Amino acid sequence: MPAHNGVSAALMAACGFTGVDDVFSGVPDFLSIFSESPEPRRLIKGLGRDFEIMNCSIKRWSVGAPIQAPLQVLYELIQEHGLSARDVARILVHMPKKQLQVVDRRSMPDICVQHLLALMPADGTVTFGSSHDYRRMTDRRVRGLRRKVDVVGDTALEDGERTWRCAMEITAKDGRFLRHGTMAAKGWYTNPQTRQDMEEKALDLMGPVLGPRRTRTLLAKLWSFERIGNVRALRKLLVA
Repeated sequence: MPAHNGVSAALMAACGFTGVDDVFSGVPDFLSIFSESPEPRRLIKGLGRDFEIMNCSIKRWSVGAPIQAPLQVLYELIQEHGLSARDVARILVHMPKKQLQVVDRRSMPDICVQHLLALMPADGTVTFGSSHDYRRMTDRRVRGLRRKVDVVGDTALEDGERTWRCAMEITAKDGRFLRHGTMAAKGWYTNPQTRQDMEEKALDLMGPVLGPRRTRTLLAKLWSFERIGNVRALRKLLVA
């Protein structure tokens, strides 16, 4: 919707349409149209002190947002306990019910929670390439793991911010019963990614196009962006 409205406004301006100088002045104004009891003082609350961009979240995994928590929890269990596909007897996941409705048994691989939770132990991780590969959805090994995955919608995990949450139980074939969860997956603004996390994702996304060496050089430049004299210096690194 914001993108649609922005493009529409630009096209209207290009065609000669005019608008009011200040949408927050006059009667009615922007606030009174969209709210029965507006609070205009909130527009300047924390001005110059609170920066909303710091409350933005960055996905750790190149998949649908509701799947961030399940993938992160499963990845951490795999790393901690050395799990592989042959160890898994059952994976039970609880996640916010409304979020599950978005990603439950979808035909697109990158927004199908059951498929991605099967893909993770099969490969040991999930990449941009693997999560968008339709062929993996018919892979016999992945399909076999998917039959061991159960995902349940849980209203107790819901909140107003649609936080990336999940509780997981894994039953291993050797009898181990593993439990783990998160109330804010890595990448959520209250649990930000580390620099290493960001670089791993960037290498996964840009490496196949730019090459690993050029990608690492570009990342080094971006981490010291404020010391770049001319942003045009980045151009040759951005061209494949």
